[in-house]
Amino acid sequence: MTRLPQLNPPGTVFGYNNAGLVVAGRILEVITGTTYETAVQDLLLDPLALTHTRFFSDQIIGLNVAAAHNVVDDKAVVDTGFWHFPRSCNPTGSLISTARDQLRYARFHLGDGTTDGTRLMRANALRAMRSNPGAGGTLQVELTGMGVTWMLRPSAQGETIVQHGGTWSGQRSGFFLVPTRDFAMTVLTNSEGGARLLADLFADDWSLRTFAGITNLPATPQRLSAGELAPYEGRYVTDQITETGSWEHAVIDFRGGDGHLIGTMSDTPDASTNPGESGAPQLGLAFYRPDYGLDLNAELEPVGTRSDFVRGADGRIAWFRSHGRLYRRQ
Repeated sequence: MTRLPQLNPPGTVFGYNNAGLVVAGRILEVITGTTYETAVQDLLLDPLALTHTRFFSDQIIGLNVAAAHNVVDDKAVVDTGFWHFPRSCNPTGSLISTARDQLRYARFHLGDGTTDGTRLMRANALRAMRSNPGAGGTLQVELTGMGVTWMLRPSAQGETIVQHGGTWSGQRSGFFLVPTRDFAMTVLTNSEGGARLLADLFADDWSLRTFAGITNLPATPQRLSAGELAPYEGRYVTDQITETGSWEHAVIDFRGGDGHLIGTMSDTPDASTNPGESGAPQLGLAFYRPDYGLDLNAELEPVGTRSDFVRGADGRIAWFRSHGRLYRRQ
């Protein structure tokens, strides 16, 4: 990891990156003198009585488990890739859990740091986890910043929404709480199609409006002129390391059209391709304020999530941020 490039100075730009969580997991091992999984079991799972939350498949034998699914040729197919999770990535999110255990965990974070009368954490330590956020941006929703493994999301009413979802092959989940409203919600799905449900229930504010009485920051799509779109046009590239250690590339080319950005994606940064040339759109972005936009699908319809552009020290566009990942402008 010491040989990897640093994208930005620490604390200046938010970018979703599991590498940091892996390092944090290793630090926990060094401090406790045991494995990451044992430390979490002893310090968190057992004290909170999360009896149906475990790391390994042999620990859930005899329990009901929702198998991961995908849709192939309009048929539901079990996705066995769910179980191929490298142990080194366990700190990034590998727990197998239930809705009941998730809500018990949420209830703890809405409380004062005690469980069944026994103090597990100081109340101010719990609050500190969701305080003093770093740089903001977007990760499907607009973020004030990151707490300690919590995404801190603003609302139109000034209340902070504390959340963190999860994505793995055939499994999509959403989890948030609003401490000032004593409200929490979790949704666990076992299908790739769960992403659409999560967008409706979590990125959109239906559940927040219905149960907590708060709403997202307003986002009315605007139609920008060609001149206003021009600074955002071009090619954006990201390089990621997979769980197996190999490199993956993703390329997004944006051009202006009909008042918003139209984009195409590929996995090969082929320099011979003109970033401005026309092609069938695969995504789009409709701006609702400077540098922030609503994500559009291939039909250029809103999908309920948000992305943004990040400017460098010179004031020019340096990055495009999609699902929290940073794409460098070429």
